[in-house]
Amino acid sequence: MQVVELDADGVVADRLERQNADMAAAGNDGITQETYPAAFKGVIAVGASQDPEGGRACFSNHGSWVDACAPGRSVHSTFFNVVATPEQIPPGCLPGPPPGQQQFEWFATWSGTSFAAPCVAGAIAARMTEQNVDAVQAAFQLVHANGRPQHPDGDLGTIVACGGGVD
Repeated sequence: MQVVELDADGVVADRLERQNADMAAAGNDGITQETYPAAFKGVIAVGASQDPEGGRACFSNHGSWVDACAPGRSVHSTFFNVVATPEQIPPGCLPGPPPGQQQFEWFATWSGTSFAAPCVAGAIAARMTEQNVDAVQAAFQLVHANGRPQHPDGDLGTIVACGGGVD
């Protein structure tokens, strides 16, 4: 069994198999319109919250089609050792990066639903290990089972916490 995170360039049709928990980032346009591959049936659409207790991140796509959310704003992560010009999405949503190029030295701080999705994938994988269930069962327990905390905005699905053990 496996957990698969899909991105916009991924091939979805071949991955929608019952033994997989397929998920995709909901997108960073701050809109309610369904986006794909996240909105495909059988794919867990992951939006971004500001922080574990915060509201929806201003950039996160949202709506009844989004299944889960996790923190996706200001996530410190690994990156290339490179000089690059950061982009802001959508414009005016977050404080802008300094103008021009910046030096990144193996780490960077990012915002986006693509940084929330690995948190959900990790929580499903942890549940698989700790409860000895397959990916589909773990995803259902984590995302769709009754009694799971729902995001207060009502349009980001189940709240998934990052780090720590399985609740």
